[in-house]
Amino acid sequence: MAHNRERFMRKYNVLVELGKTIFSPKYGYYKFLKGIKPGEVFLDIGSGEDAPYLKRIIPKSKYIGVDIIRYDPVLHGAMERYIETTPEEFNETIKTLKNSIDAAFSKHNLEHCNNMTETIEAIALSLKPGGKIFMAFPSERSVKFPSRRGTLNYYDDKQHKEKPPVFSDVIKTLENEGIKIEYKSEAYKPMSLFFIGMMLEPISALLRKNMTGTWSFWGFEAVVWGIKDSK
Repeated sequence: MAHNRERFMRKYNVLVELGKTIFSPKYGYYKFLKGIKPGEVFLDIGSGEDAPYLKRIIPKSKYIGVDIIRYDPVLHGAMERYIETTPEEFNETIKTLKNSIDAAFSKHNLEHCNNMTETIEAIALSLKPGGKIFMAFPSERSVKFPSRRGTLNYYDDKQHKEKPPVFSDVIKTLENEGIKIEYKSEAYKPMSLFFIGMMLEPISALLRKNMTGTWSFWGFEAVVWGIKDSK
């Protein structure tokens, strides 16, 4: 019985992985992670409880996490290295990784940083020539969105800074630090999730709760992919 269950779970996990590969948004975080090669050094900025999940996607990477929160040691086990710092020293800590990172990942971290511009500069500095970067953060437009559980209006999350990152400033800072922008969207609305969100929007609005596709329907996320100049 146990053997049959294990075999079923292996097949189930393969199907789930296949579904994510096929249906995940072209410029979503999952596709970025799947592009990381074995042995590459991966930097998770603001690493947290997602570490075990991310490590399963990139099991052969060298995973480095940087955050200001002391997580359960079990979560640290998903990383080869965990660096704990303070809000004041956050960007300076990232700078110590200069020219050592193959892929930098900043998913909804920037809006929590004391010094957004300095943090972007530090992330760019950490990349090797040819290194890749993924950033996702709330769109500036989200300050006018309705409030939902799970955060749809920027101010639903009380830990967010006073204002969301300014998209044009983020792009300018990255480019000034030698990052070539491969893709950018001020309000990312991938088609498949947009239509799911559109169909579920009446229920989401009624329950005042985010559902699958809600962010994509509204364009809550700004998304940026870049690569550091190899010169």
